[in-house]
Amino acid sequence: MPPEISKGLLNRLTEFDSCSIADAIETFEVRLRNEGFNDPTIRCFFPQFAPMIGYAFTFRVKSSDPPMKPDFYLNRMTWTHLEVSSVPKVIVIEDIGTRPGRGALVGKTQAAILKAMGSTGVITNGAIRGVRQFQRLRMPAFARNLSVSHAYVHVVDVGTPVNIAGVHINPGDLIHGDANGIVNVPLDLAARIPEVAERLKAREQEITRFCASDEFSLSELGKIVENGRSDR
Repeated sequence: MPPEISKGLLNRLTEFDSCSIADAIETFEVRLRNEGFNDPTIRCFFPQFAPMIGYAFTFRVKSSDPPMKPDFYLNRMTWTHLEVSSVPKVIVIEDIGTRPGRGALVGKTQAAILKAMGSTGVITNGAIRGVRQFQRLRMPAFARNLSVSHAYVHVVDVGTPVNIAGVHINPGDLIHGDANGIVNVPLDLAARIPEVAERLKAREQEITRFCASDEFSLSELGKIVENGRSDR
């Protein structure tokens, strides 16, 4: 189970976009700068929604290959895995089939069930379906594609490490996401990130205001950028 992080801190993290979160993490130099965020193989399907935050609850599925034991598709998600915790949950689904995204595990009905169980969003390298239901529920979704069918989708593993669009995600990892993409937030840095992100945001706003002012010059811009670099 993830360590306790206050609801106030989780809400504070959603005040920043994912780019600001990534920039703040970068200053701590705890991982390479090309790690911890998604590549272009998935995208945010609802960029108008507010940022998402929650702990990863992981699944591995196959959607293009038939299961050994056929079952009704609504029975194919292990809901009891989600009942063990009341923390906000980001559902992370790695499709390991031969044709990822051929079918969707989460659609109209599953989205409603997940929302009722405290899910704050869905991430998959496969497909989702029933986008209007996601819109009604205001459920953030990050996926490779849409599918009209569940096809043969079935759960292979629950609660194991997964890799989604280049992001290694363990069960319980803290995930932030918005229109720009998803970021895996180091839990031990979570409490320190808002202060850093706020400082970086203020610097960006200073540069933006200066660029729009009558005093703009490249020499002065260079000084502002250099001062900002020394503050990091």
